[in-house]
Amino acid sequence: MAKPAEIRFYRANEKPYGAFSNLYRREVRLDGQAFPTAEHAYQAAKARRREVRDWILAAPSPALLAMAAHGLYQWDIVPEWSRIKFERMRAVRPDVPVLYVSGNADLTLVGRSDVVVDPATFLQKPFTANQLLSQVRRVIDAPRRPAPRG
Repeated sequence: MAKPAEIRFYRANEKPYGAFSNLYRREVRLDGQAFPTAEHAYQAAKARRREVRDWILAAPSPALLAMAAHGLYQWDIVPEWSRIKFERMRAVRPDVPVLYVSGNADLTLVGRSDVVVDPATFLQKPFTANQLLSQVRRVIDAPRRPAPRG
């Protein structure tokens, strides 16, 4: 039996799963502002100072924006970012169930005070199409929690 193909879809231009990427160009409205991608909406809240935020948002591509934001010094990041970043992601579409997809397995470690991702809403990269469909079904069928208020 052939091994199922792994899905990695990080690049927005990869077919057929690129549209799932946070780098995919689709307008996202948050905090009364329009952003060209979900990554822009997410990273806009990361910088402590307006100049740093504006510098990040001026990146010529979503991938470079992500790289710039990931490379910020700790003193340029808002306090408690490791905790509030998940609330920021949920705020983009609070009416839609969220499935967090990452290559970072630490997001689900029990006992970490800065980690708030429920393992039931997390999928570790890489994964197969069947694993994705199964986890999406679990998230859709799960009882809805109220969206965080900000």
